[in-house]
Amino acid sequence: MSSSGRIAFLPWVTLPDSVRVAGFQFVPVRNFGELGLHLPESLIGSAKRAIQTHVDRNSNPVESFTLVLRVRSEPRWRITEEQFSKVLYASEVLAVSCLSEQRFLLGHFAPHLNATIFRPVSMAINSENDAVSTTTRRRGQALRVGGLCFQSIKFQCPPQVEHTGCEEVNIGLARAIHRASRLKDPLSKRLGMSIPLFLLANAEDQTLQDAQCLVLSAVAFERLLAPSQSKSLTLACAFDDALKDRSTKKLASSPKVVLDHDPKFSTEQGSWSIAKKWIKELYEVRSAEVHRGQNKQLSSNWSYRQHMVISAFAFPLVAKKLLQSAGHYELQKLDEVRLDVLDDLLLSDWGDGRFKEPEWPSIISDEQVSREIRQAIFRALK
Repeated sequence: MSSSGRIAFLPWVTLPDSVRVAGFQFVPVRNFGELGLHLPESLIGSAKRAIQTHVDRNSNPVESFTLVLRVRSEPRWRITEEQFSKVLYASEVLAVSCLSEQRFLLGHFAPHLNATIFRPVSMAINSENDAVSTTTRRRGQALRVGGLCFQSIKFQCPPQVEHTGCEEVNIGLARAIHRASRLKDPLSKRLGMSIPLFLLANAEDQTLQDAQCLVLSAVAFERLLAPSQSKSLTLACAFDDALKDRSTKKLASSPKVVLDHDPKFSTEQGSWSIAKKWIKELYEVRSAEVHRGQNKQLSSNWSYRQHMVISAFAFPLVAKKLLQSAGHYELQKLDEVRLDVLDDLLLSDWGDGRFKEPEWPSIISDEQVSREIRQAIFRALK
């Protein structure tokens, strides 16, 4: 008896463990022998040939990947075209849950990941033949091309997936995001509007310039924080309010940060946290790119490269804080460390990339050690 259907998978990443996200199971498959655990025997050959249409830059077929399975219905492997939109949502939640745990500025050979590796693929498989069709998004419609076979089509990995991988998934964050969605928390809509922009900004897509990525990051923050007005100052206040109850450093005590020359801002900025000044400058980058260029009365303390790293670091922290305030998420120890050193990171020496290492890793690790010592002393005195 012939059988057929569609499978969904992430060809460019193998997760460290199987995780359940938004009604789907993301299962790492490290060799094709493991496909028998999830697919009927009659479809293993077709599934293997479908997946191996995805090749690396040397045209070698992928050897491991992440398979997407349904959780509550059989057959678990079959993902219909109608269900694929839900897979896209689950993959976005998975992506931000992994990116939230990324370590930054650890050196060239340190673990690295981007949003591109979490983009799922859907392909049809059939026990009787290797016929395949491709579907490409077009403005207002889609283009489907049939009459192909697996041997005649290859999908080469995007260059930005080279030397990437995922070592950790914050499943608590994934559950919190999905829980907010199921409960129809108003925060869920803001997350749903902002996460895709955050992921696009951090896809490291070769067609996007740094400035375009920063525009996307700034709008992602704007959609997540929902300030009352689309202004840099309003967004900065909303950002600062979202990150309340953390350890902060004030601009008045930080001579490294140049204040704005505009009297509208300079008179009050001394009492701001460093992070509040940073998010204001990020939004001003967005405004400069979208409108008429940089306002010469406004200072610029961080380069585009630095803004990109800080944005990728800070966005998940803000999302976690908002989810915590809504009762969906519990901050982890590393979350608290990162929140408390945010201002220190913004003031830190970024190094020169060769002879002097950036201070980010040592600032975070020193704070972790200090917290452990303080907690040990507290327990001993209790």
